[in-house]
Amino acid sequence: MSAGESAYDVARRQREQAARLERSAALWEQGAAGEVAVATALAALPAGWVVLHDLAWPGRQRANLDHVVIGPGGVFVVDAKN
Repeated sequence: MSAGESAYDVARRQREQAARLERSAALWEQGAAGEVAVATALAALPAGWVVLHDLAWPGRQRANLDHVVIGPGGVFVVDAKN
């Protein structure tokens, strides 16, 4: 092993991990923007409709319901994708 090789290897692995985290964060931000866009559209529903956002999915630690819409036409679960 040459001088600094192990330190360079650690640095490379950390940079790769940082790049993965940056990509992951960008995808989460893109998803959040999609949810906001759908929430904005749902806000235009007429009186008599109730819209709930970002509800926990019972029994699932990481799952959620993006939007639940309740009104004269029934109950709808809206999963936003962007």
